[in-house]
Amino acid sequence: MSDPIDVTKSRELRDRIQPIYEETVALLGAEHAAAVSLQQAANELAAAAPAPRRYGDYDAS
Repeated sequence: MSDPIDVTKSRELRDRIQPIYEETVALLGAEHAAAVSLQQAANELAAAAPAPRRYGDYDAS
């Protein structure tokens, strides 16, 4: 397994995925495989950059 990525880089990449995800959802719907994959990619990037959780960080899943 590779080393975790920098928290800042992880956030930067997720910020770049977000507008693509939103456009994909608008065109294809949130259940489409492309939208699901983009969301999963953002989640994986977050998991790859471990950081201390902050007060506002809450995952309802």
